[in-house]
Amino acid sequence: MTKQIAAHTLATTLIEAAQAWRIEVFAEDLNKKNQWGLDAGAALSLYLAKKHNWTIPHCRSLSFQDLSVALREEMRAFQFPKHLLPVDRALELTLTELHKIGESQS
Repeated sequence: MTKQIAAHTLATTLIEAAQAWRIEVFAEDLNKKNQWGLDAGAALSLYLAKKHNWTIPHCRSLSFQDLSVALREEMRAFQFPKHLLPVDRALELTLTELHKIGESQS
């Protein structure tokens, strides 16, 4: 495996993990604001069921890609809690560096 392929593979994995983490933070925020007392996954299912008039089992069955699409507008508007901004920035910096490695020549 070349350095560029390794960097690309790691960047792809980290992008997916970062998106999942951001959705998790969004779901926890929803849960807290609505005082549902649920775990993040259940809060997300409840939110989507209410918003789209979907069933809870349907919401639970959504793939990560489907969740990303269904929450696109919400995620754009979502303000991360201030105490988590450094973590989000660190993710972005890491991804930027991996992108540079992936584009560089061996």
